[in-house]
Amino acid sequence: MKIRPLSVSKGLWLISSVLLVFAGFLSIVSPAALLPVLMLVFGLIMLIAGLFDVAIFLMTREQGLGGSWLLADGILTGILAIYVLCNQTEISLVMVAVFGMWIIFSGVLRFLSSLDLFRTGAKSWWWLTLLAVGCVVWGFIFLFFPETAQSMVGLFLGILFIVQGLAPLFFWWLIPRLKREEQN
Repeated sequence: MKIRPLSVSKGLWLISSVLLVFAGFLSIVSPAALLPVLMLVFGLIMLIAGLFDVAIFLMTREQGLGGSWLLADGILTGILAIYVLCNQTEISLVMVAVFGMWIIFSGVLRFLSSLDLFRTGAKSWWWLTLLAVGCVVWGFIFLFFPETAQSMVGLFLGILFIVQGLAPLFFWWLIPRLKREEQN
């Protein structure tokens, strides 16, 4: 049986998206009472999402879908996930900065991926650009208004994870359309 890399990566993008959006809703619903548990869950979800990004890169690097940016995002997400998982007692002190930087970096990489999609002629490249801008804006809010971010950490983290989850959902949605555009 032959494994089709784009089909597998499409499934991984969907799983990654669902996990990140779930983490977002979990953060909004119960931010303070379950902070230690949430940080463990967020760390694990970030680690899984980072591993999925690296796996998707390895399976689709010949396709030219902005793979190098995806690899960089996966590695950074994995490193930050390990940091979150290894520093459970200290993470609440630096959480705002860590997540702010992660979101900015991911937003920039998603913007670069959207430019790659634009160069390939994909018609829906601008959706990823909008998500990228949203990530960068939320990341800067975390960095420049840390007191506000800390006081509303559940809401902000929830929105950040939901925005982060929309990007893999976009790729999940885009892959079949790119195949159809290539066939036409």
